[in-house]
Amino acid sequence: MRVSLIRQAIKYALSGGIAALVAWTMSFVLYNLSHWSYLACQSMGFLVGLAVNYPLSHRWTFRSPSAMLSRQLPLFIGVALMGLALNEGAVWVAVASAHIAVPIAMAMGLFTAFLWNFTANRWITFAQ
Repeated sequence: MRVSLIRQAIKYALSGGIAALVAWTMSFVLYNLSHWSYLACQSMGFLVGLAVNYPLSHRWTFRSPSAMLSRQLPLFIGVALMGLALNEGAVWVAVASAHIAVPIAMAMGLFTAFLWNFTANRWITFAQ
């Protein structure tokens, strides 16, 4: 069990890392090229990262059977929405209260969401 958890955490870090890199890049590019607020850019990037993360989590990290898709996808989206709320909150606090640069705050928000998402997906969404 312990080895399985560690293996899953490593795989989630890799797949989540890919998704986070995509999300951060999208957020950063939108923030620098658009006239949108940093929170709107972070939300858009997060949603793109979610689209990358689900297939990786479903098939590779948690090796979940396709028959479970109708149960897991809504749970995954619910976990992700909570992760988005944590992400946005962390970014807002970092920028508005701590005066941290937006790109660094975006990375901090993604890390906060990553911790929540792995934990909730491991024990709720993809629990077997």
